[in-house]
Amino acid sequence: MERGRYCIAGPSEYLILNGRAKAIPIIAIERTNYHCIIVVRADSKIKLLSQLKGKTIAMRKIGSTSGHIAPIKLLMDAGLNPKTDFKTVMLDDKGVEA
Repeated sequence: MERGRYCIAGPSEYLILNGRAKAIPIIAIERTNYHCIIVVRADSKIKLLSQLKGKTIAMRKIGSTSGHIAPIKLLMDAGLNPKTDFKTVMLDDKGVEA
């Protein structure tokens, strides 16, 4: 194995490696019941992620895979720019409460 060509990475590191070096995973480990969710109030008119443009979104903790990185990726996939299209506040475990 050549030095610097292979590495073990968690989800957040993988996103950086993929973004900068187009790294490709050769094996992945998945955890059952480990995922992110995006919720809105039941009486909200928001039905699509794209409708979160201009909103303030509560997330867990900077760098958390399920509470920050994955939701940001989902929002980006929905066409939103995390730098300009919505405001993010980190509320740890109080996000759903908010």
